[in-house]
Amino acid sequence: MNRKPGSLDSCVNQRMAWHDQNRTISRLFNHDVSLWNGTGKQGEEIANRLGWLTLPTESEKIIPDLNSLSDQLVQEGYTTAVLLGMGGSSLAPYVIAQTLSGFGLHSENALRLLVLDSTNPDEIQTVCKSIDLHKTVFIISTKSGTTSETLALSDFFWDLTVKSIMEHPGRHFIAITDPGSKVIDTARQKQYRAVFTANPDVGGRFSALSVFGLLPACLAGVNLVEFLHQAQKAERLCSPSSPAHDNPGLLLGSILAEAYSKGIDKVVIVADPQVASFGVWAEQLLAESSGKNNQGIIPVSLEPAVSLEAYSGDRLFIYMRSSGANDPLIKELRDADHPCFVLDVQTFYDLAAQFYIWEIATAVACSQLGVNAFDQPNVQESKTLTKAKIDQIRQSGMLVQDHPVYSELDFDVYWKNNPARQFENIETIFDAFFAQIKPGDYLAVNAFIPDNPGNRIILQNLRRTITNRKKVTTTLGFGPRYLHSTGQLHKGGCNNGLFLVITQDSPDVVDIPGNNLSFNQLILAQAAGDIEALLTRGRRVIHIHFRKPHKLSVLDKIK
Repeated sequence: MNRKPGSLDSCVNQRMAWHDQNRTISRLFNHDVSLWNGTGKQGEEIANRLGWLTLPTESEKIIPDLNSLSDQLVQEGYTTAVLLGMGGSSLAPYVIAQTLSGFGLHSENALRLLVLDSTNPDEIQTVCKSIDLHKTVFIISTKSGTTSETLALSDFFWDLTVKSIMEHPGRHFIAITDPGSKVIDTARQKQYRAVFTANPDVGGRFSALSVFGLLPACLAGVNLVEFLHQAQKAERLCSPSSPAHDNPGLLLGSILAEAYSKGIDKVVIVADPQVASFGVWAEQLLAESSGKNNQGIIPVSLEPAVSLEAYSGDRLFIYMRSSGANDPLIKELRDADHPCFVLDVQTFYDLAAQFYIWEIATAVACSQLGVNAFDQPNVQESKTLTKAKIDQIRQSGMLVQDHPVYSELDFDVYWKNNPARQFENIETIFDAFFAQIKPGDYLAVNAFIPDNPGNRIILQNLRRTITNRKKVTTTLGFGPRYLHSTGQLHKGGCNNGLFLVITQDSPDVVDIPGNNLSFNQLILAQAAGDIEALLTRGRRVIHIHFRKPHKLSVLDKIK
């Protein structure tokens, strides 16, 4: 199942032996918060975030209720489930839906699962056009019950449903939340079809095997008994009863920590087509868990193919192997002495085991980095600043911006900490911005634009060009999704990131019902809030705003 990275082999073995002697896994399963330097109130908070350890077994008890709901919806003629959520509430369902498709699995007694984790008006409109409201059920998925994006989306689709379906609109809504959440009161008031409460001792990014991941999976046709069976195998292998050298979670965590100790802080997730989306989930798990106290493992997902010479020496490659399509690449990387680690995902149901193994690995690695794996102290910064931007919009009707350093007919470029010089064109601006790149840096492309095939092609081409020309690792995040994922790392991790923020105007205005605000304004406020949070932390940031979305091709000029 696992093949160790050759150049780290002996050191990883020593680290594994250390963990064995220090009873790391036993302490983890005994909820020993000292693994993450937990004391006082922080220690109590950590202790209340370890419920995920027993989810593979504990979650069996909800299978009958989930199967019953799924059968009921199919019998009533529902064809589509749209999950509205952010971060830990949406990423596992997204990966489950994508991986089902990747393995070509489809059940006639299942619903099509769509995941909407964006406030982009174009993406919202795309979902509206792709569903039949009379045959659609909406899953409102939020742990806290206060996630602003999820509540705005919920209000929008509730309003749309009420206007289209006069009788019993609540039958088209399901809620997943924690006990005590205000969403429960809303669900009762609006007579939702069902409400499921999750184990409150499980943090969002560790909730893949809870009802947050399992309910959408069930509606999509996943056999939950088999899914959890594979997770239970991983649970046994990762438990204290298993020898340390047979523990895949301990091994992966040791590799991550050992690589980091040697300055290898970029973890590139290479995945075969069947499991290509896995890195989107792993990004949040690694980045939000480790990216704090000026430390952090930088996950790199869906990296486009680049020349072998462009790979810097600060990269660990983890290959999620299914078809073997990337075997030649891994051989080339190993021949060039890049550390590579292989995890086999032969069937869709192996995905459940990988969720659990990566969770164990992340907890172990963070204990070695000396950071609390279960908090996200810097996520609130962007939220607070976004709220200030929204208040500004409501008071003045507009978002106040700095003067651009460069403008053309269709776009503006903003660079607050620029060298105070005139720029002739977009090429000279980015030449100056990229001149700041130092060894060990990475470039994050943070795009508050629709996540669609056309935009992905443009942004992936941009990543390829930058890596090949500048020899710098790049990441790609779509806003506001990444704010609930890699956003913690961007602010709380090492100051070795450069940030290219991309925004655009949308041709159609989509209002948030009863909010005196549109989704168009909300997403621009979220981008502005995050930019301010990054600048406050001394990050290197450049922002390009497009007045006409179809002009994004100008990014091809950036070299």
